[in-house]
Amino acid sequence: MKAIIDIILVALVTIYIVDLSGFTETWLSILSHYKNRKITELKPFSCSLCMVWWVCLIYAAIVGNLTIPVVALIALLSLLSVPCGQLLILIREAILKVINKLMDLL
Repeated sequence: MKAIIDIILVALVTIYIVDLSGFTETWLSILSHYKNRKITELKPFSCSLCMVWWVCLIYAAIVGNLTIPVVALIALLSLLSVPCGQLLILIREAILKVINKLMDLL
């Protein structure tokens, strides 16, 4: 059970890093500058679906929990990477709205 929760958390962190943090855009701009041409994507690093799949598979293999049900869970998490990213954005916006309301009260 702990490994399943760990895989879900690894997937959420991966989605945050790829989609929300700006990490991949920064690296793409650095590579574009280095190569002297515009690089728009660098799969699998710019695709949250791909990154969730590979990072979770590698994590499951490292912890020794690479079974068929775990691979099925990883595939489901990969499939749901875009809606999970939207959910993270919704949570961020709700927290910012609460903070702004609290700041208005002061």
